[in-house]
Amino acid sequence: MLGQVIGSRYRIFKHLGGGSFGQTYLAEDAYIPEDNLCVVKQLKPQFTDPLTLQVARRLFESEARTLHKLGSHGQIPRLLAHFEENQEFYLVQEFIEGHDLSRELLLGKQWSEADAIRLVWEILEVLSFVHQHQVIHRDLKPSNIRRRQRDNQLVLIDFGAVKQISTQVVTSQGKTMLTVAVGTMGYAPNELLSGKPRLCSDIYAVGMMGIQALTGLYPTELRDDPATGELVWKDGVNVSSGFGEILDGMVCYDFRQRYQTTQDVMRSLEPLMTGTSSHQVAFPPVTQPPEAAPLTAPISTLSGNPLPPTEVSPQLPTMAESDSAAVPVAAIGSVPATEVTPVEPDSAQPSSVAVSAATSSSAPTVPVTAPPSSPPVTQVETISTETSQGEVSPSSPPTVPLTEPPSSPPAQVPPTVASVVSEGTVVQSPRSRWKFLGMGVGVAAAIATAFVGMNYYSQSQRQFALGQIASLKMAGNHEECVRSAMALAGDAEAQQLLGDCQLAQAQALAANNQLKDAILAVSEIAENHSAHEESQRLVGEWSEQILQLAADQYQGGKLENAIAMANAIPENSSVYEQAQAQIASWNQAWGTDEGLVKSAQEAIDRGEWQARSLKPKNH
Repeated sequence: MLGQVIGSRYRIFKHLGGGSFGQTYLAEDAYIPEDNLCVVKQLKPQFTDPLTLQVARRLFESEARTLHKLGSHGQIPRLLAHFEENQEFYLVQEFIEGHDLSRELLLGKQWSEADAIRLVWEILEVLSFVHQHQVIHRDLKPSNIRRRQRDNQLVLIDFGAVKQISTQVVTSQGKTMLTVAVGTMGYAPNELLSGKPRLCSDIYAVGMMGIQALTGLYPTELRDDPATGELVWKDGVNVSSGFGEILDGMVCYDFRQRYQTTQDVMRSLEPLMTGTSSHQVAFPPVTQPPEAAPLTAPISTLSGNPLPPTEVSPQLPTMAESDSAAVPVAAIGSVPATEVTPVEPDSAQPSSVAVSAATSSSAPTVPVTAPPSSPPVTQVETISTETSQGEVSPSSPPTVPLTEPPSSPPAQVPPTVASVVSEGTVVQSPRSRWKFLGMGVGVAAAIATAFVGMNYYSQSQRQFALGQIASLKMAGNHEECVRSAMALAGDAEAQQLLGDCQLAQAQALAANNQLKDAILAVSEIAENHSAHEESQRLVGEWSEQILQLAADQYQGGKLENAIAMANAIPENSSVYEQAQAQIASWNQAWGTDEGLVKSAQEAIDRGEWQARSLKPKNH
């Protein structure tokens, strides 16, 4: 793809990343003479039958309109164009020069509370705009937030259909729906992993980044309380009770107990903002936001040449349900920015291009403490309703009573029928005895069902995590692949993936002439891994290359560089002893040469350099 011109104007010159569902490139816009860099996202459906392409095309158009609407914010990349070419879909977005937040949230680096508060606040400011448009990002994480170089502001990236994992499901009525499982382990709450994202799912991710800043730990390294499911993260962390409680409220296990809106969180943070920011605090409106004015920035559908700007209505059309036979729909790119419209509590949930509630299983919930000063909780379903005109209804979400979630299964096995009887329970008749026994069996069955449900949910999370690790490996994101696999230390399949990622990471480093780092990476592969033998061969091969490079440095008169390079060869390498012998030889020869140079300099100082140079060595 490198060097190719797409849309008759965008020349691809660098691959930025991607996976099995889409690729991202850096390109130059030939129609713009200066500052012409842009990001091109290629979204390639895995199936090309007409029905699948029709579904993908509608989803693509809807996502493009959402991206265009969000791009009116100064901290969200603008959508410059979108088009289809050779049955592949392309999004062209503004290039944000800078670095992503993962370069700031380093392992072992603990931020001050003031800096962590400012970080959470700045992310929430942008996220408030996104949520005002009833859009869920669904994959907020440090690598999807960039620090813009020119003004040091945070920019949210990776909106749109770039990592959607979708399969078609046929309901009993034959209607077509799409199920979605997206997000990143550690930053994605349970309801998101089960395919039911809510606005507060994004709030969870922001809270996790705040905790990561304070602890210096990746989210997957934090432990949770087995009794409640809540994170245990404050040990050894210098954090005030106020900010700690706010973060706890953002990352509650049960989404119903979590902060429901960004306004709620910012209102709680406001008293803590003194001294952390110089700008005046300004909250977004708490009421339902007014409809956005029509935007006129161009979304060009390119076919050879760009079209003139067209006016785009802020209302998004929803995906029409298909009565035809089900056809698998592949993912066509990044995590979709899900359009959300609240519905009445008792209304039926229509099928959506983003989420199918009918196909996701609910996880057992546990009772948790609600965050302080939380307003009444409102629940927003991730579905879209259509008006008679085919537009998304902007009705306000209904208020629902906050009910106590069902408690998790008890830690101790309930008493058996026999033990209860032995403790004084009087059974009056055989009928009542059978009735009592039936109740005991029912309780046992309910408990067994709960445990089976928990195990199924745990397995679902495991499979999701393993799939994500494999996707990271395919995308060439080796560092995150290794980190994610290490978080599943007790899983044999994850450890196999870990070794695969380490091998791929080492090979990529070696291809970039980073041989020392490549050897360090490949040396981490476990002895029981299938690639261990190959790793040892590579250590020897790369060590020989390092030794040759070190010899070249020595011949160029750079002894210190040569020795440093040779010392990088590990002891388990087949050329280690040869490298050490070479170092000793270089030191000895260099010492002799230094002695000759010193003697010659002394002769020059005495004016004897001609006599010295003509004197035979054995004289």
